[in-house]
Amino acid sequence: MKHSSKLSLRRSIYIICLSLIVQSCFFQKDEEPPDDDGDGIENAVDNCPGLPNPDQADANEDGIGDACEGDMDEDGVLDYLDNCPETANEDQADFDGDGIGDLCDETTVTEDQVNIQSALDITFNNIRNLKNGDGLDVVLEDLMGFSNGEMDEELWVDALTAKLGEALGLDEEGEQGIDLNQMGGVYTFKKSDSTWIKNSSSTSVLELKFPTAQNKTTANGQLLLENYKDQTQSQAVGEESYKLPTTLDLSLSVDGEKAVGISLKEIVYGSGSWPIPRKADVELFIAPHSLHLVIDSESDTKYDVDLDISTEDGDSFGVGIEVELAHNDFENIVFEEDIKKLKAEIRLQHLTIVSVSDLAALIALEDPTEAQINELLDLDILINDMKVADVKFSESEEILYLVFKDDSSEDAFNYFEDFFNDVLAMVEDYTGDLFAEEE
Repeated sequence: MKHSSKLSLRRSIYIICLSLIVQSCFFQKDEEPPDDDGDGIENAVDNCPGLPNPDQADANEDGIGDACEGDMDEDGVLDYLDNCPETANEDQADFDGDGIGDLCDETTVTEDQVNIQSALDITFNNIRNLKNGDGLDVVLEDLMGFSNGEMDEELWVDALTAKLGEALGLDEEGEQGIDLNQMGGVYTFKKSDSTWIKNSSSTSVLELKFPTAQNKTTANGQLLLENYKDQTQSQAVGEESYKLPTTLDLSLSVDGEKAVGISLKEIVYGSGSWPIPRKADVELFIAPHSLHLVIDSESDTKYDVDLDISTEDGDSFGVGIEVELAHNDFENIVFEEDIKKLKAEIRLQHLTIVSVSDLAALIALEDPTEAQINELLDLDILINDMKVADVKFSESEEILYLVFKDDSSEDAFNYFEDFFNDVLAMVEDYTGDLFAEEE
């Protein structure tokens, strides 16, 4: 009996001790595993333990989180995705589709020559598309009567505008301007006596309906003016005084399709002898192309102008000019004397022609030598922002030539002759033969 009691006591002590051991081993509070970047993922399984990345994104599945992948050029594109990892190229442009970004894709001279020619071909095709579009046709042929170097004796635009001022109530003697509170409304052209009939009134819109050509019998054209604001003070333009527009939207539609449009956004005019805008943001549409003109000037004598042309096919062209004048008496500017600074660039799709130096010094020389021209001309040819050639002048041959990166050279007109002649041929559809000998 006593022996049994001792066993029972021992068993109880054993169970209590075992219970304490189990609790100490399995039910004690665990220490939290290390998480150096504090993103909720412990270091042992974090694919980027030094930078927070709770989503553990790993696009290339290499076991290294995207947040830890390198970006040597700091262009926002991770190295393993960057087609030019050592040179910043956020747009990742790859003209030839070889997987190497344009800014670090070394090309051969032959490839450069092909790329120059292709840029000119693309440019000409877009000029041809513009010429064949409705925008130029309706303005130059229908309204202005240009054809093969001749103009109609009686211009249709003259017939349309002869009595328009009277209908709108324009004051020919006083300040010239547009007051939509008085002029607004819808007007229709009456072909029988060239008058305008006001159909309805408006304080915000001016709409003119008319035939776009002499042989049209119906009012297939619509000129719409909206969002118009002008200067609070009139400004002299030549011998007249005008309140010039600062904001407007103007469009010309033919048979319901927009052919031409212009949008002015907060134009600021200078105080020179002519009201040249110092600040302007202008969007122009000439079917089928869109143009964007920006003028941003420090003063009446310093101008930065940029014109960008985009097409429905995604092609892009442009011109940038930086110019400083000696004074703002624009009527008396002497080109050789009053141009104090001039830099320019021409952008033709992937081709850029840029003046690295100031061209004003060259313009100021009355009879520059070949050495002076080549020192001051300093034109670079770039393909996809990479320089591929210099432009040099040969006085003995009287030509400009391209010097490529292997020091080979070629007459620049080999590339531009066909382009120039093709553009000239299109212009002469309207103007006639510009170089015809007079009898």
